[in-house]
Amino acid sequence: MFGLTFEKLLVITIISGFVIGPRRLPVYAGQLAAFVRDLRGFIETTRARAETELGVRAVDLRDYDPRRIVRNALEAPVEPAEEQLPSNSEPRTIV
Repeated sequence: MFGLTFEKLLVITIISGFVIGPRRLPVYAGQLAAFVRDLRGFIETTRARAETELGVRAVDLRDYDPRRIVRNALEAPVEPAEEQLPSNSEPRTIV
């Protein structure tokens, strides 16, 4: 997530606790949570609206996972190929 590790997020949280203060921190955290919820809702409604109005389905990148493609190819039943011999030649025997 943007190169942020758990330790970096912890340091940012502690510094913001000192800068904002312990009284206002819960208020700002609630506002941030509401903003993220609203943003996710906006993205979902925009995606659904685009799919219905444009008739375009959102691309699922998991469909293009090479491991899935190989697994599906290996699980598909294989039909034996029939060899067609030309009518003017006789079958050969391999010794």
